Amino acid sequence: MRSYSCHQHAEANNNRIVPYVKEDTDVTIVVPISDESEVLPARRLLARHARLCTAPAEETRKTRVVVALIPGIDPRSATNIGNDLEELKRRCKRSGLESDLLQLQGVSGEKSRDGTSGDVGGGSAALDEAIDRYGSGSIFLLLSPYADVQKEFLDRARINTIKHYQVFFPIPFVEYHPTISGMDVEEHEVPADQKEAREAALARLRDSSPPKRKRPLIVQKDHGRFDSLDFSCMAVYGSDYVTMRPKLAGKRLDLIAAFLNQNEVHVLRAIEPTLRLRSDTCWGMFFELEFC
Repeated sequence: MRSYSCHQHAEANNNRIVPYVKEDTDVTIVVPISDESEVLPARRLLARHARLCTAPAEETRKTRVVVALIPGIDPRSATNIGNDLEELKRRCKRSGLESDLLQLQGVSGEKSRDGTSGDVGGGSAALDEAIDRYGSGSIFLLLSPYADVQKEFLDRARINTIKHYQVFFPIPFVEYHPTISGMDVEEHEVPADQKEAREAALARLRDSSPPKRKRPLIVQKDHGRFDSLDFSCMAVYGSDYVTMRPKLAGKRLDLIAAFLNQNEVHVLRAIEPTLRLRSDTCWGMFFELEFC
């Protein structure tokens, strides 16, 4: 014999209504560079962004790209990045994109590519300076210098970042070493036998020469993984960041730590196929964008 029981609720309460969000919010993209080795990846990021804004579906909302340099970066590198930002502004003139170079003072950054965090020495210092200069009323998107984003990612950052309610920490697709994933050889050059292919890859690794990717990066398990321990990219309203920033004062903590264990602002984490972190072993010419 089967019996059923139910309990009638007199009323349903939604303790907190999610605010209405739109995709036309202004965004300031902040790219901190805390080490000389991050200069070339950041320059590739700027070149890829130039390709985005010159696509047929042109961006009409206000977007600002800012590169923040931690003290210790070679002056020649700073000059090259400044020139790249000017070129980016020229190419994206019709979309009204703005660009700027911030020289941070009195800050020492720790390289965070393998530390998987927006580090206090680099990420937070860059956000501090950017928010102080441009105001706290818009969204600030912190990106790793190794980031490779598609246009759809900017839309999702706008939608998933809600003022006084939610901060967005996307889970990026992190690329494997090109030799390990077999991206440093043409498809027709890959041995049919898996053992032979593995031994050939090990031989290239022992050779220690910088690999050159010969095939475009595709989001699939053979080329990389979604790294849930990576917090190097985030989107937050400037006002919410300013409110939470004192929690990091004097501490060597990830930026996400400022938004944990509190009720004011939620943290949204979601896998993001349109946000990829390139391997820091990718070398070659600056404009070989399909492969680096």
